[in-house]
Amino acid sequence: MFDLALASGSALMPSGLFRSFRYGGPDERNYVRQVFQLAHKKAAKVHVLKNDGTPCGFIALSVGDYNNVPSIKIDYLFTSVPFRKQTYPELGEPPIKISEYLIGQALLMAADIATKVPIRYIALQLATDRHEALYCPHGFIRTEGTNWMSQIIPSV
Repeated sequence: MFDLALASGSALMPSGLFRSFRYGGPDERNYVRQVFQLAHKKAAKVHVLKNDGTPCGFIALSVGDYNNVPSIKIDYLFTSVPFRKQTYPELGEPPIKISEYLIGQALLMAADIATKVPIRYIALQLATDRHEALYCPHGFIRTEGTNWMSQIIPSV
C-alpha cells in the first residue's frame, strides 16, 4: 500500500531515509544528500512515497520567487532505482509511474497552499532537456530561452 508523508527530523539525517534509496550514481546520491540537508534546515519540505513501508521516491518542495512572484518550487523529484520506469495501478488509472504520481501530488499541494497564501506559480528548473517530456503532460510550460518550466497554480 502506497503512502505519501512529510519527512522530518532524524529521517532527513544521513542515517535515515537517505540510506534507504538506491541511486543511479554518485552525482545523484550527492544531490539527494544536499536536498535532505536543505530540508533539515527547513529550507524545503521532502514528501516521501513509501510502498508497504519501503521508500520508493520523494518530491522536495520549497517556496521562493519565480517571475518575481511568490511561488512553489519543485526542488527535486527522485525515484529510487528499483522503482524507475515501472507503473503501479495503485497510484492511478491508468497505472502511472511514481514520478507522475509525485508531480500530481505536488500540484494538489500547491493548489491547497494557494487557497491559504498568495502564491501564483509552481515552477521547476530542468536538470536536463530530456526531463521536459515528463512535466509537459502535467501542464508545465517551458520559459523560452531558459531551463525553467512553470504553470499557474490551478484552483481547487
